[in-house]
Amino acid sequence: DWTRYWNLDEINSWLQALTVSYPNDISLINIGNSYEGRSILGVRVNIGGGLNKKSIILEGTHHAREWISPATINWILNELLTSQDQEVRTIASEYDWYFFPVTNPDGYVYSWTTNRLWRKTRRPTPNLLCTGTDLNRNWDNFFNQGGTSMNPCSDLYAGDAPFSEPESRQLADFIK
Repeated sequence: DWTRYWNLDEINSWLQALTVSYPNDISLINIGNSYEGRSILGVRVNIGGGLNKKSIILEGTHHAREWISPATINWILNELLTSQDQEVRTIASEYDWYFFPVTNPDGYVYSWTTNRLWRKTRRPTPNLLCTGTDLNRNWDNFFNQGGTSMNPCSDLYAGDAPFSEPESRQLADFIK
């Protein structure tokens, strides 16, 4: 069903179902848990098997309110698995693909249940007055330089340090 957005449970169920439908090509990956204990799930797609392929990693939903992000990741994943276009089939088999549709599961669930425009993670900030860090700004590359805020109540709050959020830290560890 590509006519609506999927909630976290639907996305995770679909990823798990893909491993049953494509047991030789897909494996489920759990890179860790979010602050609230939700699994950060993804899949590895290795069509035709083989080692030493270059890897492509697609991840989405750093910003919880951007529901188009996991929809896009899932659509690309589906295309790699089902397309009959020879160019797509070639690309699908030439690389080792990794898909993580929802890297901010707590914020994503919160955007479904409580505040549709919620953007950040759900870990309380050090001052305990506000909640969440902008996961997209929590990486160590040019941390807190331009387009960020050290105000914990801002939507642009970068966190108290690079990788202060379990979600960004676990994704970075996986990429390394």
